[in-house]
Amino acid sequence: MIALIDRADPAILTEPQRSSLMNDPSRVFRGDANPAEIRSVAEKRKALLALLDNARTKLESVYGTAFFRMMRRTADDAVISLEDSRDGASQAESPRRQT
Repeated sequence: MIALIDRADPAILTEPQRSSLMNDPSRVFRGDANPAEIRSVAEKRKALLALLDNARTKLESVYGTAFFRMMRRTADDAVISLEDSRDGASQAESPRRQT
């Protein structure tokens, strides 16, 4: 994702966003990730969605509309996956009810 965005314009991503894209997946897609950490990464990914939307013209000029839409859907799917992971982690932390 970083290389794709940089090809259109290296100034689109800030250093914190670049670092997040490189490092956050290893923090959240492991068995002991906590819901707060997952939530934090999900919020960063939501900000990436806005960034992609704001850079749409530049990205489409390099890749075309269809590829931009695929890139945007991929980023959106990452947010959904994080939210699903967070919800699963929250349920795992909650005490189970006895029925």
